[in-house]
Amino acid sequence: SRYDAAFDWLRQGMARATSAMRAEAARCYLLGAGIYFRQAEFPRAMEWARMGLRLAEQIGSRADQAACLKLIGNLHRDQGDLALAIQALERARALFAELNLLGGQNDVLNDLGILYTRAGRWAETIASFEESMGISESIGDVLAVARTANNLAVVLVGRNQLGRAGELYQ
Repeated sequence: SRYDAAFDWLRQGMARATSAMRAEAARCYLLGAGIYFRQAEFPRAMEWARMGLRLAEQIGSRADQAACLKLIGNLHRDQGDLALAIQALERARALFAELNLLGGQNDVLNDLGILYTRAGRWAETIASFEESMGISESIGDVLAVARTANNLAVVLVGRNQLGRAGELYQ
């Protein structure tokens, strides 16, 4: 919650970064974008996320690209642009999958499930949540299992699949 102090530290770090430290600068932009996102300063968050993405692309850091795309997708979602949100999150999911970064893939699949819910794309909603839950279970991420099970259960209640929803709630 100390956003000003966080930005002071980010700016200090970025001011000291050399051209050899572009990966660190990309992560600083991503951190700053996340802070702006939490403050609902969506245009500034998008600007910083895109700067981080550009740097990550220049240096070929696919993991940082995936993280930036995840945030960009969620920014588009929260601003109501579902098509661009899906595009960015699907790109992030593919990168996390290529890199076998299961935690990132798991989070993006949950985000996609939420997004597909908003778009009324029920089959994709359920598939995303199911895949996210499977990954969560396989890596032992109990919090993510609970989060995704709850998200899926809410959708299934709305789809009148009460038996499965009840199992998930338990």
